[in-house]
Amino acid sequence: MQIVDNSTGQYKNFFLQAYRAQSSGAGTDGMSTEKVGVLVIKQAVDSAGNVLNVADVLLTDGSFTSPPDDPLMQFESDLSVFKPKLDVVISRLVTDILEHDPPPAKPFFGNVTITRNGIDDPVISLLNYGWRLRTEISPGRGDEAGDAASFTADVDHPEKLPANFNNSFFNGGRDSTHQKLLSGNEVEFEEILADAATPSGYTFHVQIPNEPQLLFKKENQLIDPQPTTDYFVDTVVLDQDANQVLLTWRSVFDWDDQFELSVLEIN
Repeated sequence: MQIVDNSTGQYKNFFLQAYRAQSSGAGTDGMSTEKVGVLVIKQAVDSAGNVLNVADVLLTDGSFTSPPDDPLMQFESDLSVFKPKLDVVISRLVTDILEHDPPPAKPFFGNVTITRNGIDDPVISLLNYGWRLRTEISPGRGDEAGDAASFTADVDHPEKLPANFNNSFFNGGRDSTHQKLLSGNEVEFEEILADAATPSGYTFHVQIPNEPQLLFKKENQLIDPQPTTDYFVDTVVLDQDANQVLLTWRSVFDWDDQFELSVLEIN
């Protein structure tokens, strides 16, 4: 599939083909999977509300300090196949973040409110910094990877995933209970001081901009009907150092062989 950006904004984007587990998981043999096309589009929004098409699609995890595996100091790769729920993540470079015990035991940022059509979702309270590590287990993200320890790729079955793999593994945020976002939805970040109660005064408000328009064409004609896509903002990252929010739009659609000679236009 060819990707053509005809937009005035010239969005940073990346296209891939991959496999995700079916809704009930990949099954005990790892073969309950489906091939999908995935278009990732990246945007940034600054504190004045300006939408900036300057944030690159991250093809690998990005570390900016030592140690490189510190989850506070890392942006996770944007190349997830599919996220069932919304990832909301806070990232910062500075290391002078106090630990708290009893809970929240990990350094926390504060509260996040998501608003849809004037109605607030349940508040994400005292959200911790960083991403869930892929190796965390019992309970943790590693549990959602299925039997990854004994998984070996199968050249005869490239669709195979680890036994009992679940797509929730792709959600790296520390709170992945909220639905993904559409244009016009709002996210409000509020930092809380070390007493776990007092606002610091730092807030960041972002409204999800209009989604880039996508058109599927073949031989310069619109495919009719247009493929059904799962198309949302599924990742919102507040970069406190840059004082901007990074947004990841992800369009996921069932793969059909006709797409090999098709064009996906971004407008």
